[in-house]
Amino acid sequence: MHTTTTAIGTDTERALVGTLLTDSEAVDRALALGLQPAWFGDAQMRRAVRAILAVHERGEEVSVTTVGAEIERTTGARDLAELIDCTLATYPGARIEPLVDLVRRRAMRRYLAHVGREMIAQAEEADEPEEALFAQFLDRLERAARRADPVRRGACPWPEISHEAKQMVERLYRGLPDSIPTGITAVDRLLDGGGLLPQQYAIVAARPGVGKTSLLLDIAANIAPTRPVLICSLEMSTPQLVRRLLAGTAGIPLGRLQHGMSDLDRRLAHACLQEIAHWSLWIDASSLTLGEIRREAQRVRRQCHEPPVVIVDYLQLVALDRNVDRRRNRNEELEQISHGLKALAKELNTPVVALSQLTRDSARAGREPELFDLRDSGAIEQDADLVLMLWTEGDQRAGELREVQVKVAKQRNGPLGRTRLLFNGELTTFRRVQVEAED
Repeated sequence: MHTTTTAIGTDTERALVGTLLTDSEAVDRALALGLQPAWFGDAQMRRAVRAILAVHERGEEVSVTTVGAEIERTTGARDLAELIDCTLATYPGARIEPLVDLVRRRAMRRYLAHVGREMIAQAEEADEPEEALFAQFLDRLERAARRADPVRRGACPWPEISHEAKQMVERLYRGLPDSIPTGITAVDRLLDGGGLLPQQYAIVAARPGVGKTSLLLDIAANIAPTRPVLICSLEMSTPQLVRRLLAGTAGIPLGRLQHGMSDLDRRLAHACLQEIAHWSLWIDASSLTLGEIRREAQRVRRQCHEPPVVIVDYLQLVALDRNVDRRRNRNEELEQISHGLKALAKELNTPVVALSQLTRDSARAGREPELFDLRDSGAIEQDADLVLMLWTEGDQRAGELREVQVKVAKQRNGPLGRTRLLFNGELTTFRRVQVEAED
């Protein structure tokens, strides 16, 4: 029985390694589940996973070739043939989650068996009182339980919480709040703490053409001079985003940036680019999946030594992975994506702001939008810590100076409220006009 169980465990480990080597999205999904090399009982598989994680951490493509080279460089072993065999032990489209879970559970069983043997030996040989042994055994079992779920932090002891609270008090006393101002004064007045908060998952929702992308670009331009911002755009290309940023920052109408510039426009653009050269702004227009967004955010954090404010444009275009399965329920998939973005905010201790579409019904009804108008999934409303909704009233043509209604439809630990902003459609910005519309 033991031989059969060991063989099944080894086969599972080989299938997991093979999936990591052949699916570009699998490593991120496995890491999100807490994958650790120590979970692998087979020494070769453990070595392979260490190499896979090292290659992935450097931002290189994970493949049989790169992982084999990493193993040979760090250990001198030549495992290329074994890695190729692992890729044959899996199959296209294999789901990584059940494999990770099975390997983790088998690792825990091995660890519990090891702890049990040690406890038996200690109980038979130790001269300590039984009460002391019980206390030690319970402590060992509690540590084993924590190892069973490495992603979950678990309960924090009060001294640790108290220390963090004291640091928060000192920051506030010195005038260093945790919040990150958006730079849009009328909006910051509505937000708890006067801006976006660490670990906050925020939604900015509107129908197309209202100005939600422009608002997020304005916020990015206001934050990027002092801390990193990562824009993951699934709707616009990098050149399109740059033209919009230049229009709002340099004051050049977007139409001229798209169809032809004057000499003055050219000089303004060059002066603006020189002025904003120090911005810590990252634009990623190639990531399509939750795993890719997570990987880019981690890469920016490593390079900047602090987590970026993450902006996703927009939520309904994000895929769970690149393996399109038409049998999937899109609402369920969006629910997982929303959960993943919320988890990313907590993992990086940074705000994650996602744009979201509203249903067509909200526009046809001629009314202000409500939380139930968030498109495709009720999970978005449940997950979000902050929901901002934008809409216009009456017939306001694009390209003109127009009034945009903004309301805080949801805010954990903060009040609801509303304001009005003026949007310059020609420059696609809220920044170069009066910040708040007069009553």
